[in-house]
Amino acid sequence: MLAHYASANAKVPVIFIQNALRGTAGSITPEQDLPHYLAFGEVEKELFTALSVKCEKYQPVGSLKLGFALVEHRSNRSNIFDMAFISHYRPEMESPSSTPIEKQVKNCQSRLFSLLCGYSAQRQFSTVVILKTRDKHSQQKEKDYFIRHAGGHELRFVTADKSHRELDSYHAGLSSTVIVHPGSTLGFELFAAGKKVLFGAGIDANLISTWGVELYFQRLPEVVRLPLECNQREFDRYCDELRAMSDEEYSSETADIARSIIAMPTNEQPHTRVKEIISGLLDPSI
Repeated sequence: MLAHYASANAKVPVIFIQNALRGTAGSITPEQDLPHYLAFGEVEKELFTALSVKCEKYQPVGSLKLGFALVEHRSNRSNIFDMAFISHYRPEMESPSSTPIEKQVKNCQSRLFSLLCGYSAQRQFSTVVILKTRDKHSQQKEKDYFIRHAGGHELRFVTADKSHRELDSYHAGLSSTVIVHPGSTLGFELFAAGKKVLFGAGIDANLISTWGVELYFQRLPEVVRLPLECNQREFDRYCDELRAMSDEEYSSETADIARSIIAMPTNEQPHTRVKEIISGLLDPSI
């Protein structure tokens, strides 16, 4: 609707600001014209080409919410959690009428979470689950789901809501040593922030293609991408290697790739850049 509005009102500046990953499986309408698009990074440009989407102006700026979280978060704060898991839970996943993609995500998540709990329990590592749902009823169902799959391993939970604690998910990830998830936008954002992140969608043969996010996963280095049919031994090895890497070594292997996916500025935050862009449109003399 906004794209149509922009096309019909050429004198009115319209800016789109990306707030989540985009894929080829239904998240963007193909063969449309978009106005000024402030993207996460370079991947969406390739995505638009694949979907025959045209942009009046394409400009990577990074993630607004990650920028806000980084401003709030104390960079010298010690890690609170050894391991973090980013949830993809939805209540409808447990319904008998769940869709094939919901079943696929649920199966991948269950396997991945079991691997994480096996690893953490053996080493007595603290583990936090960053919940997906926003309302209290769904959050309780989500907590119960993960407790059932934890095999008795002790868990902490972090919740967020749209009104007051939207950035708590980011703070939990920024305060964790290793973050594990199938393929969350938050996981990619934390990767762009320099955190040690393991991407697990690849343990399922078809999930990445079903989601339509191949262009994102193709860029990831092997050190952060779990292999197909990953078993406990392989998962443990990946986690141990990540934990053993110095920050400098990890950055040398991942920083450039992470910035190509989510182009976080080096000398400012995305919201500052967005403010400058909007101010320039309001006052062309700027």
